[in-house]
Amino acid sequence: MVSAFAPYKRVDLAIEAFNRLGRPLTIVGSGEDEARLRAMAGPHIRFAGAVGNAALAELYGAARALIFPGEEDFGITPVEAMACGTPVIAYGKGGAVESVIPLGGSGAPATGLFFPRQSVEDIVAAVERFEAHENEFDAALLRARAEKFARPLFRERMEDAIERFLRGRRQG
Repeated sequence: MVSAFAPYKRVDLAIEAFNRLGRPLTIVGSGEDEARLRAMAGPHIRFAGAVGNAALAELYGAARALIFPGEEDFGITPVEAMACGTPVIAYGKGGAVESVIPLGGSGAPATGLFFPRQSVEDIVAAVERFEAHENEFDAALLRARAEKFARPLFRERMEDAIERFLRGRRQG
């Protein structure tokens, strides 16, 4: 998990879920909620603190999956994980639904899976579902999905949208 330690990020749910599962969870980040979160964490939870870009890329690349329990407008973290070949287990609301292609979804190659509610039970079930289907995720396809959100492509699309808008204003 990679996150600022703010209440709305729901790091607490991930900690409780992994405490219940007895599975290891590495959490990258820091913030206002850190003392409370550390106090909740069981022996399988490791806090890596704030790390640089190279160390973050290594952690993403070594992870089995990224846990993303918060609701964000976009959320760059899932895209970063996919760029490193790591699937995403995310709350199925907000920006994650724009970037993550869910397992069993549209027929496109899956890049992760969603859980429907921000609850410990739903995260536990999602992790167990992921473990049952872990071999269905392809690192190369995850990286290809992340490329769709690359800065040059975003810039090109934004310039095209602005040009279409301005053209319409000139004509109208």
